Amino acid sequence: MKYVMLALVLLLVLVLSNFGVQNPTPVNVRFLQFQSGFVPLSVIMLVSTLSGMLLVMLVGLPNRIQRRLETRRLRHQLITADEQIVGLKDRLPAPVMRPLPEEGA
Repeated sequence: MKYVMLALVLLLVLVLSNFGVQNPTPVNVRFLQFQSGFVPLSVIMLVSTLSGMLLVMLVGLPNRIQRRLETRRLRHQLITADEQIVGLKDRLPAPVMRPLPEEGA
């Protein structure tokens, strides 16, 4: 999965780089009361892409924290269960070895 994400990010970088090289013309961007002045379109695309990536990362952060806490809890539970198993094995009596019955007897 890690390699698929890396490939997608590299593809996105290549596509945006190609777009930026083909569109070097400065543009004026207005949004609500904000006005950028004349900035190359590639810079606008870069800022927009980085802002979107940051937003996605922030949206996924609570889920990621929850998974880490759950993993930590489950590891602790596994260690406790392993300790209980070892304790129970120590309490078992030693097995008694009996000779096998002889055939034909």
